[in-house]
Amino acid sequence: AVVSSSGINAEYGGALIGCLVLFVNNFILVFSPNITFFLVFRFIWGVALMCAMDGIFVLMLEYTPTKYRAVVNSGYQFFWAVGYIISPLGGYFITSWKWLLVLNSGLVVIPTIILFIMPDSPGYFLVNKKNESEAKKSLNWFRSLNNHNFDIDGACLREEEGVTEERTFVQSLADFITYKEMTIQASIQAFMWFVVGFLYYGFTFTWANFSEGSIYLSYLWPALAEGVAYISMTIPLTYIGRKITLSSFYFIACASFIFAQSSSKIPGFISVEQLSCLVGSTFISAAFGSVYIYTAELAPTSHRGKIMGICHLGSQIGAVAGPQAKLLIDYWSKPGTLVLYAALAGLAGLLCLRLPDTKGVSVPDTAQEVQVRRKP
Repeated sequence: AVVSSSGINAEYGGALIGCLVLFVNNFILVFSPNITFFLVFRFIWGVALMCAMDGIFVLMLEYTPTKYRAVVNSGYQFFWAVGYIISPLGGYFITSWKWLLVLNSGLVVIPTIILFIMPDSPGYFLVNKKNESEAKKSLNWFRSLNNHNFDIDGACLREEEGVTEERTFVQSLADFITYKEMTIQASIQAFMWFVVGFLYYGFTFTWANFSEGSIYLSYLWPALAEGVAYISMTIPLTYIGRKITLSSFYFIACASFIFAQSSSKIPGFISVEQLSCLVGSTFISAAFGSVYIYTAELAPTSHRGKIMGICHLGSQIGAVAGPQAKLLIDYWSKPGTLVLYAALAGLAGLLCLRLPDTKGVSVPDTAQEVQVRRKP
């Protein structure tokens, strides 16, 4: 599903397509006659969801000025977390899965209408579609929202003459062989996404193994910590930079998992293990929120949809593998599992230092620009 969505996003601007398919697909699932039918359309649902998530984020990034991206990214992650918290309430009050699907379709209506009105970004039309007239229409739409009077139609949006024909999907895939720096950066980012997916979902489904007493209270702490992480990460991303901030999140998480080896207990409070794991989980959540904007800013406009899809694939592999950490705790060793967590977080932090920073820098448009910009 993730691989399919990356191609759709790159070729067609998949945010609107994803929302439309989600809306229709949920109603189809309500009338599933058997499990095979349900699974087929559930796969289509997965493709559409990835198209919508990545497409909306990329569109948001390409419309947002450089200095505001960190703030907008935090808002995106925060509302994602709000939706994550609210969704179980729907399951609690609505016991029928069919009515839940109907509710989900209703919620998708709002972003679908917005995306139907909003054009794709000028950068998408210029770089991916080589269509200057559509890029000007997009700019004129945005200009009308801000009541600016400058002439868009008479402007020349191309700074230099280059390839004027639209590149095919296969040709853009071949660029990953031609431009090795883009491939190296995408590979590092995919691993970083894998680590945050593995650790984030590993903790989401194993918090009961690191706590005592009520299972609900044990999950309340990381839920609150996640909200704090998404709000507070804006300041370091804005003033320190993406690379140092993200690598620091990984390193702090690594140190926290090492300290979690202690069996000491803080009088009148939780144990050192629980506190350390909570700190580690908080910074992994912050890394999860930060890696979105960093990846989108490093990826060129011409390949952003594909690279976001590759990275999401890494995250999904981590999301599947992470919850299996409970088996490591049950049948191997809890300290050993924490050492594995620390090693993954530390390696992700080190690899992050290999990437260039993007603070205050315009996003690259082509793979050639990524090759030229290779400077820490």
